[in-house]
Amino acid sequence: MAQLIVQSGELKGQTFPLKEETTLGRLRSCDITINDEELSRKHSKILLHKGKYLLLDLQSRNGTYVNGKRVQKQLLQPGDKITVGNTTLLFVEKNSTHTRNLSGKKIGKYLVGKKIYSHPLYLCYQAKQTTLERSVLLKVLQPHLTKEKKILHAFLDMAKKTGKLSQENLLQIFDVGEDQGEYFICCENVDGLPLADALQSGEIPLQHTLNTIQQLAQALLHLHNENLYHKELTPLSVFLTTHSNIKLMDVGLSPTLFGLKLPPSDANFFAKYASPELIRKKNLSPASDIYSLGILCFQLLAGIPPFQGKNPAEILKKHLQLNPPPLATIQPELPTPLTQLVDKMLSKKPIERPTAKYILDQLQSLSLPKSKKYLQVQHARTKASPAIKNAPLHRASPPKHHNSSPPK
Repeated sequence: MAQLIVQSGELKGQTFPLKEETTLGRLRSCDITINDEELSRKHSKILLHKGKYLLLDLQSRNGTYVNGKRVQKQLLQPGDKITVGNTTLLFVEKNSTHTRNLSGKKIGKYLVGKKIYSHPLYLCYQAKQTTLERSVLLKVLQPHLTKEKKILHAFLDMAKKTGKLSQENLLQIFDVGEDQGEYFICCENVDGLPLADALQSGEIPLQHTLNTIQQLAQALLHLHNENLYHKELTPLSVFLTTHSNIKLMDVGLSPTLFGLKLPPSDANFFAKYASPELIRKKNLSPASDIYSLGILCFQLLAGIPPFQGKNPAEILKKHLQLNPPPLATIQPELPTPLTQLVDKMLSKKPIERPTAKYILDQLQSLSLPKSKKYLQVQHARTKASPAIKNAPLHRASPPKHHNSSPPK
């Protein structure tokens, strides 16, 4: 079995088995995702070609290097060192023909196709349900988690609960089960990509952004009316279809609540969207979803989440202790009711955050400036823009417990 061992960079110490095709880059849909601004979205890939592994640079901005030499195409030899951005990976081969690649295999009544993306809890594949001859998505629990009873139970139980729901912005669940030790959730197939990848875009229509926010609020309203809440809403739990529709997924599947030990890039990613209640792991409620939705709204409208840091602990501390910069200081051309709405969603006090119903009502009554059809927003930057760097961050007052209700 051939594999890459990370020798330097944020993924140092991790090992990645190579498949017939393995992609490297910033996108979360890549097989090896490296959160480094020096990498292109899809930087390079490794192909199994006639029993050999061929490294190809995908016209990356900063190049792919083997043993210190920039290459476009290179047959790999054991011991070769591949450098992309600030990460160096060692190519090794072991005397084994076994790799855990589910593509082409059958799990129950599903023929597994191409892997779409990785999640800390599962791997998502395209698949075909052989009994009905239809395309589906198959989420297969990560193998090292199958013996974690709490996680396994939550993975299957939440699928059964949300499988009873029917709302156009919730990813529909068809089936859940186990076959030969592989635990899976079968979902409707949608053409598109995770919002985490879609946020790599540049110029976006303001109305399109507002439609995205509105659809997310509709999905959350349906969940909250059923006494369910998402718990850890991030761009990875939102699927953006090719028709610009939103599908919310992974309800209740929270890596943070499960206490998963994540690699630095994943830990940083999830920290940016964590509500104060999730960080404390207590008093989670629908208002916790609204806070995370507020973070997403801020990012969609400003181009970057409000809190940045060198490590997850620094980001989480800001969620607990600091108020984010007012959105109007970053995007002053936005309508005042919209910026004020996002600011309310990010209140440290859950009782002061608006409900999903209130958010929908405000968005529907919003009047957009005709001269601002597009917002110039550059997403997925790893460093804060000057506007956010210079925006004031104020220490938040501690939450007080009282009986008043949030805006309806």
